[in-house]
Amino acid sequence: MGQVGMDGIRRNTSIHLDAMTQKLVLLLETLSKVQETALKFRNPSFAHYFSKKAEDQIASIQSEGQKLTESEISKQLEENIELHKILQRQTMIHNSFYSAESMVDK
Repeated sequence: MGQVGMDGIRRNTSIHLDAMTQKLVLLLETLSKVQETALKFRNPSFAHYFSKKAEDQIASIQSEGQKLTESEISKQLEENIELHKILQRQTMIHNSFYSAESMVDK
């Protein structure tokens, strides 16, 4: 049910862990969305950069997820939700004007 702390007070740690686990899952889902959105850039350099960045962060979380505090998870979640929104806007704008042809006169 719960654990008794050194102060003798019983705490329900399972609810706390469930909330952290839920945030961790949400963070990983958000990073997957960031990666999917990044791959929509027509410019392969942009697509690779943001996709790789998300992929590296997913790998880091999967290897060190148990060491992260709830505040660290919340901060990363907030940052990646914002990044996802930015990438959605930027892919639309970027792809509207992107051309694979060189615009520099030779």
